[in-house]
Amino acid sequence: MRTTPLRRRSRRAAIALPVALTLVWTLSGASFFVGNYLAGRWARGPVRRRCGLLWGGLAGAAVAVIAVFTTNNLPVALVATTGMGFSHAIVAALVTTMIADRGGDLTAPAYSINAAGMSLGVFAGAVIAGVGLSVAGSLGMGISLLLPSLLAFVLVPAALFTTVE
Repeated sequence: MRTTPLRRRSRRAAIALPVALTLVWTLSGASFFVGNYLAGRWARGPVRRRCGLLWGGLAGAAVAVIAVFTTNNLPVALVATTGMGFSHAIVAALVTTMIADRGGDLTAPAYSINAAGMSLGVFAGAVIAGVGLSVAGSLGMGISLLLPSLLAFVLVPAALFTTVE
């Protein structure tokens, strides 16, 4: 049986999809790891530095999430995916650092609640993204995922400047 050009293209696409998925997954995971590691080191310092890191991480994530879901350019999407992983890792590292600094005797339970909250956040993010996608396509998904980041901008000062007794 002779292979038609259409069948050849579909075979290439069948090979390219796992390769692209692996590339995106690796970039995302590696950038999250590096961001978490570096932010943990950068967080050792005054509250002002932590505040800047949190806001910087949220700003980077906000820009990256819009870029990821609105671009049709693969290199831009890959850079934005890397930026999104790195930025989210900064926020995660700062939250963990604040729990460690303020937790006292309740550090272990606070870590458990934080882990449960992250799982809930993944679920809520999927719901929010699904609603945005169904309402307005990729742009709607990007905007709907931007909303929790904007809410976090409001909550950062409360988290940083609240004293625990």
